[in-house]
Amino acid sequence: MILSLICRSAKPRSARQQGLQAQGTQISMSAPVHAPDCNYIKAIWVTLVLVLSGSGFYGVARSNRVILSKFQTGTYPDTTVILFADSSYKLTLHLFDTVDYDDGTKNAVLTFKKENKNQVNLYFRDSIYCMYPDIHFHDFNNDGIKDILVFHSTGARANPTYYLYVVEPKNHKLIRVRGFEELPNADLDEKNNIIVSLALSGTNYYSFYRINSKKKLVNLGHDFEETIDSTQYDNAIRQILRGKN
Repeated sequence: MILSLICRSAKPRSARQQGLQAQGTQISMSAPVHAPDCNYIKAIWVTLVLVLSGSGFYGVARSNRVILSKFQTGTYPDTTVILFADSSYKLTLHLFDTVDYDDGTKNAVLTFKKENKNQVNLYFRDSIYCMYPDIHFHDFNNDGIKDILVFHSTGARANPTYYLYVVEPKNHKLIRVRGFEELPNADLDEKNNIIVSLALSGTNYYSFYRINSKKKLVNLGHDFEETIDSTQYDNAIRQILRGKN
């Protein structure tokens, strides 16, 4: 509501072009055009939310600088990452609607393809909702290989969510894990191979998951609403490892 009121009085702002070279991954962005200040204001809001979220994702805090620079352009440049250490494999995120912030509306396309000199092989083109363009990497199926996270959205209480694509480098495949984008503040407990999701609200709510061999998200149960009982988390993990429902 506050953002909507601010944006009504926004005036056009000059565009800027940014480039990024990040952690062994090549990222390219096309030239932006003019955009309203409301996107810049929203960028500050989202960036502050992520900084406060403590999501545990490697690189999220370090990427906030890049996120803000993209928002300053308003109409977002395409973001492309090179995969499998092979410049012919490209994953590109394109936002075509930067005004509608309703997560029920698909406003972006994520494309995975291989480009050769005389041929383009399209592996998938997913229509998604994306609050702002951010792609980074984190292992979630505990195979030691960093998977791909594409930003979905965040709430007012620092609850960022991401689309997850499991990386299979031997087959040069990306497999989307359906439903992962519904897990706020997800992180992997590597020791126990358990994905922990923490929803921050009036009270904190924990839930637990695992990705099976078919790349499906499995709810492990034993979710709980946090109280003053400091043993809740350890008890839940213990019950999951024992295979109890």
